[in-house]
Amino acid sequence: MAKADIKELRERFNALREARQPFVSEWRNLRDYIAPDCGQFDVSEKRPDDRWEKILDPSASDAADVLAAGMLGGMTSPARPWFQLSTSSPELDEMVDEFSDAVKELKVDNILAFLELALAIKQWLSDVTTSMQMIFARSNLYESLHSLYYELGVFGTGCIVVEPSPEKVVQFHLLTIGEYYIATNHEGRVDTLYREVFMTAQQMVDKFGYDKVSNAVRKAYDGNRRQQGFKVIHAIEPRTLRDDEKIDQENMPWRSVYFEYSADAPHQGLLLEEGFNHFPGLCPRWKVRGRNVYGFGPGAKALPTVRSLQGETLDKSYGVGYQTRPPLLVPAILQDQGADWAPGGIVYVNGPSAEKQVTQAINASFNLEHVRADIADARSQINEFFFKDLFLMIAGTQRYGRTAFEVEKLEKEKMMLLGPVLESLHTDLLNPLIDVTFDIMVANGLVPPAPETLAGMDLSVSYVSILAQAQKAVGVDASDRFINTIGAVNQAFPNANVADILDADKLARKYADQLGVDPSLLRTDEQIEAIRGERVAQQQAMQQMAQAQQMASVAKDMSQVQQDSGTGMLQALQGY
Repeated sequence: MAKADIKELRERFNALREARQPFVSEWRNLRDYIAPDCGQFDVSEKRPDDRWEKILDPSASDAADVLAAGMLGGMTSPARPWFQLSTSSPELDEMVDEFSDAVKELKVDNILAFLELALAIKQWLSDVTTSMQMIFARSNLYESLHSLYYELGVFGTGCIVVEPSPEKVVQFHLLTIGEYYIATNHEGRVDTLYREVFMTAQQMVDKFGYDKVSNAVRKAYDGNRRQQGFKVIHAIEPRTLRDDEKIDQENMPWRSVYFEYSADAPHQGLLLEEGFNHFPGLCPRWKVRGRNVYGFGPGAKALPTVRSLQGETLDKSYGVGYQTRPPLLVPAILQDQGADWAPGGIVYVNGPSAEKQVTQAINASFNLEHVRADIADARSQINEFFFKDLFLMIAGTQRYGRTAFEVEKLEKEKMMLLGPVLESLHTDLLNPLIDVTFDIMVANGLVPPAPETLAGMDLSVSYVSILAQAQKAVGVDASDRFINTIGAVNQAFPNANVADILDADKLARKYADQLGVDPSLLRTDEQIEAIRGERVAQQQAMQQMAQAQQMASVAKDMSQVQQDSGTGMLQALQGY
């Protein structure tokens, strides 16, 4: 397989940089007014010490922090399970609702064998899920996700690169806004990631080898300037030319290429070429407008209000200053005399003449109430943009034991607005995260042998986080209204028997799923059938006993009637 064409990669990089340019101005403003610690628009750029000087009111920064913490706790909490692996077969996942179809599909001869197989599959899925959760807990995933959610909320786009780790199985590298470039495929999914990396001569020689680096890097390395920095481009994109029958680095579906941007490098600047079975870039977007590649988030909507808030905060500080420490007119004669201008201080004046008295230069009458009201309104709008009240409620859910259904009830409108974002994050962030991690686990022999039935079958993921369950709970209201309507109609028209339309078992299971009830608390269809069979048998036995008692009572009554009738006839004969 031919090596990567570095000239082509440079041209692609330049095209991606040009396509990203219209977004940079907005990102810089978002960084300056909301997230000064984020953003790297030049690999050699140093973060200034005065980066917080434009933020006079940090309400937006605080709201973004709350959003990030709420997303972490609500979607991917390290303190509770947030995903479950399952098969792509509903028959296996639901433990055989219809035995005949399942047995026919899986070619199992009897029900007992199928149940044993289903149990083995469930156990395997549970073991793999537990192993993956432990790997995530040992890695830097949750720290990286917290920062990713922050950038996602502020800039609308986030990026993490997943790489294998010999110590922790997987390692996550967070990229801040400005240091990466992305492109999408025909489905609108991000499948290309270029990033600029600032590496020292020492780091480049250690990672790529002395013979691979450019003459400039070698000169710095040999000249005892090993900490001198150089720009390296890392490109991850689909490999268009490959041999599907080979599984080596140069024939994997995605290629990973490091190259120097300078033209004097050997091998056209190629430093390292690797491959991936899955795209290792996790690049979610909050929302995407039209055919844009980069997303927009709450930060973009809040930016005008945030900038206005800084101006009003400055006005308020001026107003307070004018009233508490107004500018003064001081006679020139007092210039060299000691004076204490603090509240309660003493200023000495020679003589009572007016020209030697200190007077207020501006008699500012400033109504601070109007400014405070505008500031409070701006803060409220910013909090709404960042869903602050909703995410504070989710944080309280962890503390006070609220259910996902209660969260949905209290903030139903916001949950509906957040629904498309959650679906997008499941597709663009969490699904690829689990796919890549599973692939790395398989490569490291950390996945136990799967049952033969799963050979060639894709796995699927179900999410059980607070936010995912709250989204499901949106359908509970419709179920409640339907049940109440059925009850009212059945009571008004008892002969119609409209309740017969309702499958109570399916309703109960659907209701439990919407409320986020643990499936292990629900009985299987077989257990329910056995319980109902026992109940029917008991009812039949009771009915038979009741019938026997009734028949015995009738027989006794007839015997008594016959006895009374015989006694009466005897008395009649005796009287005769």
